[in-house]
Amino acid sequence: MTFAMELVPTERARCNRYEQGLNPRIKMIVAKSETTDLATLREAAMRAEDLMNEMGAQMAEGRKRK
Repeated sequence: MTFAMELVPTERARCNRYEQGLNPRIKMIVAKSETTDLATLREAAMRAEDLMNEMGAQMAEGRKRK
């Protein structure tokens, strides 16, 4: 997601706007960090998404074994 700098003037506002577009599960994980840096927020969201995908794959693998 990209933003026109003049439309979202502050870093905190950019973070808020970015958080609004996140998957609700990812948003719950990332919101706890209360970061005000967009780059850090993006990294946290990507790590949360990777973790969720990994957990989903493990759960699917566990169901196959039964």
